[in-house]
Amino acid sequence: MNDPKAVIGTNSWGSAAYEKMVRGSVVDNDTLRAAMKTAVKSDLLFVDSARDYGFGKGPKLIGMCCPDEIKISSKYTPFTKFKPGQVRESVDKDLKDFGRTSIEVYWLHMPNDIPQYMEELTELYREGTIENIGVSNFNLQECKLAKSILDQAGIPLFGVQNHYSLVDREWEKNGLLSWCKEN
Repeated sequence: MNDPKAVIGTNSWGSAAYEKMVRGSVVDNDTLRAAMKTAVKSDLLFVDSARDYGFGKGPKLIGMCCPDEIKISSKYTPFTKFKPGQVRESVDKDLKDFGRTSIEVYWLHMPNDIPQYMEELTELYREGTIENIGVSNFNLQECKLAKSILDQAGIPLFGVQNHYSLVDREWEKNGLLSWCKEN
């Protein structure tokens, strides 16, 4: 997959209260559809989601507003200890909401029970349900563990999605950014 120019975040889609807080206004579905048409014309073809975005409404809006040429990444957030089938259930809900047969990138959103979750993600990858596997909010050691598990399965780690900005540059200091560049 080619690296996108930018990724369109959808964390406030579907939640009027959150939209008002984040942007100062609520955006209706027609505005989102128009924005996605503009995104396609501008070659901004990637949106990022998670099951809990918009209190569960965000993925449905992506399915309604995003044309097929827009690629989607989504996340599974393990709020509890691992139970087999949790990731599959989340992916299945996303596929239904998105109206797709596969998801371009699927992220493990927190570093809980990494070996078990990587195993389930590996199964979904091999089935073609997800096309790439990434990790989110992982430190350097957790990234190395996830990558080693995926390496053993012959699957590349797609990327690391952590908070990073001009103000928050912790990842430069603790070696994660350098490790990402090397791997």
